[in-house]
Amino acid sequence: MPSHNLAVLKPDTRWVADPSATVLYIDPSTEYLMKVNIDGSDVQVLVPQRMTDYQITPDFQRCLFARDDELFLWSSSAEQVRKIVTLSMNAPGSRSRDHPVMSAVTMSPSGKRVAFMGPTPGTDPTYGFKIIGHRLKLYDMDTEKVVELPSSLDHESRVFCLTWSTDERILMSQKGYGKDRSILQLRLSESFDRIDEEINGVGTFLAEPVYGTFGLHAPGAYPHFLKMDDRSKELYAKVWRMPHIGGQFVRISRVDLRDDPHEVKLGDNTGPLGLFSNRLFTDIGVVSDSSLCVLEDLTFSMLYVIDYKTRTLGKLGAGKRMALMTTKYQPAKYFMDAPESVP
Repeated sequence: MPSHNLAVLKPDTRWVADPSATVLYIDPSTEYLMKVNIDGSDVQVLVPQRMTDYQITPDFQRCLFARDDELFLWSSSAEQVRKIVTLSMNAPGSRSRDHPVMSAVTMSPSGKRVAFMGPTPGTDPTYGFKIIGHRLKLYDMDTEKVVELPSSLDHESRVFCLTWSTDERILMSQKGYGKDRSILQLRLSESFDRIDEEINGVGTFLAEPVYGTFGLHAPGAYPHFLKMDDRSKELYAKVWRMPHIGGQFVRISRVDLRDDPHEVKLGDNTGPLGLFSNRLFTDIGVVSDSSLCVLEDLTFSMLYVIDYKTRTLGKLGAGKRMALMTTKYQPAKYFMDAPESVP
């Protein structure tokens, strides 16, 4: 166990007073998508399909999931599974192969369409040689056809934040990085075979409400990110890595206190000068209207629940790629300056 200032360690989470919060996760043994109450009760299989990442509708009736580079759509109706495409989310010449696939795919509110950034032949405009770029594509569930939708995204090396709005005809994506970052809004034609209108540079806030699906990690070089965090009205929780000294660190504190004397701390930076770490904490989520947080440990594929008020940590069970039913796990998370109150 890492160093910590916790008061109580529990082998389970049956001590949680309010079990109403739900946690989604992938079972490490079966690789099925599961859900469980935060006290460990009512474990259910949501999608009995092997997967490495996922998006799921709030009613749990449809799931867009990845199995490595293969993309599938599952429907609870007759347990139907359909393969959409095999894709690679890496830019030409990129050395990184660890960026999340699910941030560059999205399903429409009707469930009739899936949009994704797929590989397409192209030519480098500067040097003139042939390359394999990425273009926005649309898969139609009824016709099973894929339509290419040329747009300014053709010039983007990576797209981490493609998402559908609540309007069936409007797609959104983050465009650019740093000071050049803005939101791109794409209005599809009535026949869904082209883009009728493209609005670029609409600021860093979402122009339309996001269709609420739940996914996993925020954009970044997963699993080599530096920080993951979450907050509620009362609590702020974060987990981060310090590559220059090594180790993983977790902090949970009150939002309204700059120096919280009751702050919960965990650290794992063993070895000389903290240059080695035995664990990789990959995510932390705050349960709404409570003092509880859920912590994911990728190294041991384990989920833990931490109560800030009582400084209690309990083991929820084996799991990875967790998601809570909060705004952090909606597609709006890909737009870093998006309002927290996205529907």
